[in-house]
Amino acid sequence: MWVLLVSFALAAPCTLSGSVAGPTGLLGGVEVVFAPAVALPERFEGSGGVFELPGEPAARVVTDASGHFVVPELAQGRWHASVVQPGLVPGTVPPILCAPGSAPTVALTLVGGDVTLRGRLTDPAGRVVVGRAVVSR
Repeated sequence: MWVLLVSFALAAPCTLSGSVAGPTGLLGGVEVVFAPAVALPERFEGSGGVFELPGEPAARVVTDASGHFVVPELAQGRWHASVVQPGLVPGTVPPILCAPGSAPTVALTLVGGDVTLRGRLTDPAGRVVVGRAVVSR
């Protein structure tokens, strides 16, 4: 008789916390969206390293009355955080690394006013890239 024992080690989540601020101070009741960072294929790598875009949203939290939030069990990996509030420019931060047992913090800031972004996205060879998102930070 054979007995097969299988053991799985689940990756420990991290606890991420932070705040959202606007032109007049910290903002309560604002939704913060977290999406895993997805690396673009090698052909889009540039001299600055691998480009990452947000994947599908995987976690959402709402800031408390004082503008703070906590995500108690975010899976390991690299995460994009974003927040949108009517009348303000959307806020994002560079990808956040969630390592086992870590507790990263993030501060998202929304600014007022009209912002126009114009330009052309090209690959390292100078060819125009079509159908890709552009994120301004």
